[in-house]
Amino acid sequence: FYEEHVANVRIQLKERRQFMICALNKYCADVASWDIPSGGLFIWLKIVPSIPMKKLFSEALSKGILLNPGRIYEAESDRYIRLS
Repeated sequence: FYEEHVANVRIQLKERRQFMICALNKYCADVASWDIPSGGLFIWLKIVPSIPMKKLFSEALSKGILLNPGRIYEAESDRYIRLS
């Protein structure tokens, strides 16, 4: 039972990752870059310098979207957003 459950979870996570990659390609290709993870749950977006991060976070929050800034995970990651 456990192995079947893990296999199903892997399939679901892979499908969700693919959905996210498609959305990023469609909507974010001109404002961010990213690598497709071969494992793990997170995609790290590197936002272009022309976008003010503080404004991005406040606008997202005003629309009910909570973004995870990279700097809460690593001090040198000010231009990154972690997606899960």
